[in-house]
Amino acid sequence: MSKNIYRVNKKSDLDEIMKNNFLKPVCLIFVSKSSNPQLYNDITKSVLAISKQHAYNMVVVIDFDDFLDNNNFFDGIKSNTPYFLAFFKGKNICSIDNSENFIPIIINRMEEIHQSYINRLVNAFNQEQEKTQNQNINSGETNQNTSIDKIGITGIIGTIGQNEQHEQNEQYNKQDELENVANIENVTNTENVEKSENMENSENSENSENSENSSTSSNNSSNSSNSSNPSNSSNSSNSSNSKSTRNSKSNKSQTSNDTEKIRKEKEKLRKLKELQKLQSMLKN
Repeated sequence: MSKNIYRVNKKSDLDEIMKNNFLKPVCLIFVSKSSNPQLYNDITKSVLAISKQHAYNMVVVIDFDDFLDNNNFFDGIKSNTPYFLAFFKGKNICSIDNSENFIPIIINRMEEIHQSYINRLVNAFNQEQEKTQNQNINSGETNQNTSIDKIGITGIIGTIGQNEQHEQNEQYNKQDELENVANIENVTNTENVEKSENMENSENSENSENSENSSTSSNNSSNSSNSSNPSNSSNSSNSSNSKSTRNSKSNKSQTSNDTEKIRKEKEKLRKLKELQKLQSMLKN
């Protein structure tokens, strides 16, 4: 016997079948074998054959000659057999009591009920498939966009890092150049000062010798001739001292200019270091 066809003789058994198949169509066929044995046999044979084709219809055959109904739930049907009832989700969806064409009518109606249920299943399945596909598409697009965003962000971060590294290297190179320039100028200024001091000492020494020679010559010639004048020696000494003073002032002025230039370069270097410190704080 098919698994979707039952013959019950108790109301409690029928209630259990209805409960367990609440989401399926349940077809009830009420008959009375004693009233019309031939019709009873024809109905049972036809229902048994059709139940094999309608796999989703639950078919229940009830013979009132052998059915216990303590609550008299079907008293109104007992005197009107054969009778057909169909339920879906606990609601009555069809009732047939035509005894003349009962078998072809119920077979046709059971076919319609079964096909309607199949259509419901197909629609529900298609909707679920479409929903799943949409979710997969949305998930794939989200993952793709996320991947693209990550790649874009990584590229931007890499570019920014390269630019910052390039700028930092340029700043370090500029700083090294400034320090080299400052060191060179310090060495140059030191050499100029030393040269100035050496020239000043040399000139002072020459002036001193010239003064002594002039003084000796003046003393020797003062006794022999009046044409020689002591003021000549004094003028010569003054001229030498004036020249030495000018050279000293010129060297000091050059040293002062170089020192001022070094001071400005150091000030630039200090500001550059402060700018680098500020940039490092902003990055952190």
